[in-house]
Amino acid sequence: MNDYLCHYFYFVWKRMFLHYITNTFIFYGLASIEAKHIAACEVKSYPKALGGWRYIHPHEAARDRIIYLWSN
Repeated sequence: MNDYLCHYFYFVWKRMFLHYITNTFIFYGLASIEAKHIAACEVKSYPKALGGWRYIHPHEAARDRIIYLWSN
């Protein structure tokens, strides 16, 4: 895949990820501003978690984050 498509798909993934994570956290009772901040942090941390960019479905990311929040 060329660089343009990689950047385009990353942009689409990032927007989808942010909206899904934010809405999931709002559904579970977090404030909107707090949910947006956590979602932005998750977008930064997930691609770097394995040393490079990889696709992760927002549902999986939200589930992992909620499990982490509930365990604390």
